[in-house]
Amino acid sequence: MNDLKGWWKREEANCNVWPPYFSKLSEFNVFNCDKLTSFPTCPKLEKLTLCSVNEELLTSLSKEEGLIKLRDVRIDNPDYLKSVPTKSLTSLCIVHCSELESLSELGETLFKGCFSLKSLSIECCRSLRSLNGGWWKPLATLESLRLCSVGQLAFSGRGWDTDDSDNDGIPWRFLDRSLRSLEFTDPKTKILPKGMRYLTSLQNLELLGCNDLECLPEWISCLSSLRSLRINSCEKLKLLPGHVRDLTSLQLLQVWNCPLLVAERFQDPDGDDRLNLQHISAVDVEAY
Repeated sequence: MNDLKGWWKREEANCNVWPPYFSKLSEFNVFNCDKLTSFPTCPKLEKLTLCSVNEELLTSLSKEEGLIKLRDVRIDNPDYLKSVPTKSLTSLCIVHCSELESLSELGETLFKGCFSLKSLSIECCRSLRSLNGGWWKPLATLESLRLCSVGQLAFSGRGWDTDDSDNDGIPWRFLDRSLRSLEFTDPKTKILPKGMRYLTSLQNLELLGCNDLECLPEWISCLSSLRSLRINSCEKLKLLPGHVRDLTSLQLLQVWNCPLLVAERFQDPDGDDRLNLQHISAVDVEAY
C-alpha cells in the first residue's frame, strides 16, 4: 500500500472527520508505507512491526501516550526505537537492516529504557560487525538472544576468544543468571565465544549453519544447566568433545546435516561417542 497516507472516520451527521481509534487492535504491521504520516490510537496494541516507514509516522507514533500494552516490536531500523515506548517492551527484533555496522554508540541511547526486555533477535543484518559497548547494561532481564545471518560478525579476536570477552564483547558474565536460550545462525566463525562459559543458566543452545565451525569447545561442560543442544547444517563439524558427558542436565541432543559427523559412530552401543551420550534421554544424529 505504497500510496496509503492515513485513515479517518467520518461522522455522517455533521460530516466531521475524527482521528482513527482502534479500540481492540492488538497487532499492527506496517510495511513499505512510505507515505503514511499518522499513527492511529490503539490502546490495546501489543505487537508492532515497522519496516520502511517515514519520519512523519514516527513523529506521530512518538506522541502516542496510550501504548501501555506494547510488548513486542519488530523493526528494520534501530532508530525507530527512539519513537517507540520501551519501558514495558519484552521482545525486540531488528531485521534486514543492511546499513547497520555497529550498535556500540547507537545502542547505548536506544536500549537505555529497555529494562523489561526478555528476548532480543538480530536477523539478516549483513553489515553488522560489532556488538561491543555498554548498551547491554540495561538488559539484565534478557532470557533469549538470537543472532541470525549477521554475516560480518566474527566470533574471533579481542572481545570473543579472550578472557576479557565479557568486558569487550557481549557481556556473557553479566547475562549468566538471566539468559536461557541462545541461537547462532549462519555466523562467520570457527569458534564459539569463550565468554559463553559463564552462561551457567543457559538451557537451550542452537547452532544453525555454522559452516566454519569444526568442533565444540571443551568448556561446553561449563553450561551446567543446558537441557537442549541443537546443531544443524554445520558442514565442517567433525566431532563432539568428550566433555559432553559432563552436561548432566542435557535431555535432547539433535545433530542434523553435518556430513563429517558419521552417524554410525553414535549408533555403536560400545563406541566412545555413544558412551559419552548415554545419559541423554533423546539423541537424534543424522549426517545428512
